[in-house]
Amino acid sequence: MGRMGTPISAKRRPSSAAGERPAAGRPERFPVGLLAVALVAALGLALSGFLNRALRQARYAAAITVPVAPSPGYAYLQLAERKGLAHARRLALVAVPVRDPQEIVRGYLEGRFAIAPLTTVEALQICRLQPKRCPRPVLILEESRGADKVVVRPSAVNLEGLRGQKVAVVPSSLGPFLLGRALATAGMSLGDVTMVPAPPDAMARLLHRGEVEGAALYVPYSEHATRLGTSQVVFDSTQIPGEITVVLAADPQLLRSQPEAVAWLLRVWQDAHDWAGRHRQEAAELLGENQNLSASAMRRAEAGLLVVPLSDQLPLLRPGGRLQAQILQVRRQLTMLGLLPAASPLPAVDDGPLIRALAIR
Repeated sequence: MGRMGTPISAKRRPSSAAGERPAAGRPERFPVGLLAVALVAALGLALSGFLNRALRQARYAAAITVPVAPSPGYAYLQLAERKGLAHARRLALVAVPVRDPQEIVRGYLEGRFAIAPLTTVEALQICRLQPKRCPRPVLILEESRGADKVVVRPSAVNLEGLRGQKVAVVPSSLGPFLLGRALATAGMSLGDVTMVPAPPDAMARLLHRGEVEGAALYVPYSEHATRLGTSQVVFDSTQIPGEITVVLAADPQLLRSQPEAVAWLLRVWQDAHDWAGRHRQEAAELLGENQNLSASAMRRAEAGLLVVPLSDQLPLLRPGGRLQAQILQVRRQLTMLGLLPAASPLPAVDDGPLIRALAIR
């Protein structure tokens, strides 16, 4: 207390000199005007983010990411993205280019992809490694009718000439599967050759240099190998109909969480084929670009593939239908080749997304 009845807080204090910092422990007052500006700015940013999200949600009904490798069956998904066909259906489609299908298998196993184009051989391989994420086929992208080939150098002459020789294969079950099925027609097995794991885009060069005597290839790389004139076809997938089929397969969790997005994707895939039918030359050029093929070579490559329209796939995808029977047959062959245990789980075909897609107009 100062004078009687006058509290110290009421005494007049000398003002601080200009530039002098406030005493320690005494909080500096934040100007009310600046606080209001900061609050308004923060509110504006929050509102802007909310509006942007709302606009994106209004623009797209669904969003999905799909890996694509150089191959006709995969390329139509990339074509859909490139020509804005997915955008027209309000689907935010991201087609992620990869070097070869084995990268897709790894990406699915690592959880980077929840839906992917896979051969039935690859789907079975994934089911063995991760039964809980066993991919479910929801669409047939293509069936190989001659597009997958085993080729040999002139020095080998035929399949029998591969005995004891090096043969290039894609480092997954598909390469050994194709080679094993070919060798069986000549009374041979995989133990009769030395398999050399190689990326598909290197095989034509390996054949040309004589580093391998043969190779198991699929389009577009089978086209590349025969185009160089240093190899000849001795076996193709016409001899094993239905055994090399590319399906669009999804993680069961994705089918539970985003069934509409998967259905829209199926519809957009059909839109891409419809667009290609109306613009044949441009489509052949665009699809060929992704695979280092001319438009004419692209047409030849597609001649070895069977594509079934969306509207005709329901009988094939029904439980117990043709696709399920083909998968069972492939597992049987993989087991006989020693590439898969007999008790490996089977991918369960799911026709739910197709039924939803067929309802979209």
